[in-house]
Amino acid sequence: MAWDRICELSVGSSGQGLLVSALDVDFEVERSLTYADNNATFTIYNAKEETRKNILTVGNNIIFKAGYEDETVGVIFAGNIREATTSKSQTDWITKIFATSARGTGGKLVSEYISLSFDAEVNVQRIIKKLAALLGLVVYGISNINVTLPNGWNYVGNIGCAFRYLEEILKSNDCGLYKDNDELVIYKIGENSKFEVVNLGYKGGLLNLENITDKESDTRTRFKFESLIIPQCQVNGLVRIDTPDVVGTFTVEKLNYRGNNYGGDFNMTGEIFA
Repeated sequence: MAWDRICELSVGSSGQGLLVSALDVDFEVERSLTYADNNATFTIYNAKEETRKNILTVGNNIIFKAGYEDETVGVIFAGNIREATTSKSQTDWITKIFATSARGTGGKLVSEYISLSFDAEVNVQRIIKKLAALLGLVVYGISNINVTLPNGWNYVGNIGCAFRYLEEILKSNDCGLYKDNDELVIYKIGENSKFEVVNLGYKGGLLNLENITDKESDTRTRFKFESLIIPQCQVNGLVRIDTPDVVGTFTVEKLNYRGNNYGGDFNMTGEIFA
């Protein structure tokens, strides 16, 4: 129900400049195990001119929380504004924001260029720690990867591309890397994550469940689901599906949140695999 929902959008140079909850806000948030696919779009209606100029600007931190009154409210997205535009539509001022979950508060934007040089036999752990420090991220699971680069590593380019290069190294060693808001998580592929198990059933917010397994290419059973927004559900977290047709525990690969803080949808879709 619209009157039960809670949306808190904090924007500012330190993530606390303005709480935009009183304004009408549309949102769409994309979360994924793929490093680059963690973005958000917000449409804010009739923000004051001072707010548009000084707060809703490129580079500022942005933290978005969602949930329900008297229940769990959690961080859905934390990142930085990459683009911000304002236009007039009849009587409304409409500010559109594109943000990327690519650094922690106080870190560098993922598009900024860096120059790094590491000697021969450098451990990938050291490289990841250095990049995480530049972005202001906390690293979890660093011990899951122990790989050295015989020829060292020299890099000039943007931070986002550097992480994508490291993702490929991790994949070849049965590890994955993803960013969960202001945390960088390295995990063993196929092992449980650090998140709690979330129960999903038709009596607990689940709206639809579809088997999307490609029999020719998928080696695992895959489902796509739609549900009400459940803040506890996280990428690389576990969900327990309990329906008349499907019972089992699955890993979350993708999540998409979409809605408005006053009315309309307040749902999320996700892709999961066993």
